Amino acid sequence: MYRILAACGLLGLTSVLCCAQQWPEPNCTKPVKPFEKQYDNVFHAYKKGDEQALKKALDEFSIPADWFAAHFGAEKGAELQKDYVEQFAYFEFTESRKLHWIDKADESKIELQVCSGHSAKPPAKPAPASLAPIPDAQMFATRYTKENGTFSLFGKPEIQAHATSWGNLYANLDGEYRFFGIGGYPFWDPARIRLSDMCGKEGESNGGDLVKRVEPEYPEEARLAGKQGSVRMRVSIDKDGSVTDIEAIDGDPALIPAAKAAVMKWRYKPFVNCGKPVEMRTLETLKFPSASPPANK
Repeated sequence: MYRILAACGLLGLTSVLCCAQQWPEPNCTKPVKPFEKQYDNVFHAYKKGDEQALKKALDEFSIPADWFAAHFGAEKGAELQKDYVEQFAYFEFTESRKLHWIDKADESKIELQVCSGHSAKPPAKPAPASLAPIPDAQMFATRYTKENGTFSLFGKPEIQAHATSWGNLYANLDGEYRFFGIGGYPFWDPARIRLSDMCGKEGESNGGDLVKRVEPEYPEEARLAGKQGSVRMRVSIDKDGSVTDIEAIDGDPALIPAAKAAVMKWRYKPFVNCGKPVEMRTLETLKFPSASPPANK
């Protein structure tokens, strides 16, 4: 048995994995009909094996080109539209690839729900100044579950299943739902966290291996105060593999500067998309006390 579960929450309140097994169960309600109908068109086109219809159904989620100029002006609108086109291409690529995990021969169904989940990400940046109101975006996460028979737990049969989930932002524009950003981030603040190579094979590495690591220095004041813990960061990586920017997600303020100073010296194997090096982001966590010894007194 296969089950598709699409769930969503308000922008900034959920993560892509809001329905994954390690998260608490979110509060869910029935979805609005327009999104349900649009996603049904995508899923049924895939089930029929009609790749042209699948592409057409996914294209229906694209924001019309003239919307950007109308909301952000000609110059800023053109800039945002260019970024959006790149993100939408990635949306179509990943959505299609993940749908192809489902065996067409098996009976499948879609259960769509609107859920408020849990956030594991830093908040998105505010929208740029606009000439017209920007619609609220919602996070729709799709959960795919495949049951693999049963196993015995303390003599009681239990269902053994494999589940994975993914999600993106959508907004209602004049009654039609449109793709609004990858993962939990709107198109004006793309996360670009370890995106797949659109020309590579599924599961194939496209770079991002850490080739140089520098351990942080344990701040003396933090050491004397007995401060310990972790610092989580969103790290921006240039085309040459160097670190260009670091955004702290959480951690003790006394430890964040040392963590950032160390990671700025790190170097990665450049990320690649379709044979060309690209800028990318990754998530890193440093624990304190660090591996480096405290200063001698």
